[in-house]
Amino acid sequence: MKKRKLLASVLIVNISLFMPFFEKVNANNADYYMELGNKKMSRNENFYGAKKALLDFDKAIEIDHLHEGSYVSRCYAKYLLKEYYSAISDCNMALKISTNIDNKIGAYVNRGISKENLGDMSGACSDWRQASYLGHYEAKNWVRQEC
Repeated sequence: MKKRKLLASVLIVNISLFMPFFEKVNANNADYYMELGNKKMSRNENFYGAKKALLDFDKAIEIDHLHEGSYVSRCYAKYLLKEYYSAISDCNMALKISTNIDNKIGAYVNRGISKENLGDMSGACSDWRQASYLGHYEAKNWVRQEC
C-alpha cells in the first residue's frame, strides 16, 4: 500500500513538472480552451461560472474563428449572463458553420431560450421545433407546453 501511494505521488510530481509543456502545446488549441470553459461552466453553472468560462470560449474562437462548439458554449454562457442578443448572435454563427448535429441542437435550444427571455415566443417556438425535429426530447415538450 505504501509503495502505491509513493508511486502515485511520484507520478503526480512528474506530471506536474511537464504541465508548462502541455500548456504551451495547448496554447493554440481551440478544443482545449472550449473544454476548459465547459469545465468551468459545469462546476458553477451560474453568472460567475459563465463569466469565467467566457474568456476561454473567446480564446478558442480567437484561435479558430470557425470553432462551432465554442460558439454554442459561448452562446449558453451569454444566456446565463442575460446577454440575450449577443447569445443569439453566437447561436446564429454556430448554425451557419455547424456540421455537427449536437451543436445544431444546442444552438437551436440556446437561441430559443434567449428569444423566450426577450419575449419573442414565436421565434423561440420556431427554434425549439427545429431542435425537436433534430431529436431534442425536451424541446418537443417545450413546443407542446409553450407554443
